[in-house]
Amino acid sequence: MFYVGLVVEFAVTIGLFAYAFDLTIPPFPLWRPFSWFLAGWCLYTSLAKVWDLVSLITAPQGGDESLLSGFFGLLLLLLLNYFGWLGVWRYGQRVSQQQARAS
Repeated sequence: MFYVGLVVEFAVTIGLFAYAFDLTIPPFPLWRPFSWFLAGWCLYTSLAKVWDLVSLITAPQGGDESLLSGFFGLLLLLLLNYFGWLGVWRYGQRVSQQQARAS
């Protein structure tokens, strides 16, 4: 799963740069389905982090510091997942609209 995460995050980085700098990166039909795959991936990673936090709450190991850092880690992950998905989704929308106008 680590290597899958690296590949997904590399593709997300490409999509975000393409969206932010108004680039056109082929293959064009890839980006909309990739945004939905990314939504599933973000949901999976978020739920895994929530599961880790719940297991930390039910069996605390290091006191309040580990619980607090786990909560802030979850919050950061949710923010990064949302904005990463949003940028790739908007880029997919823009590319599909450009392809529709070109046809």
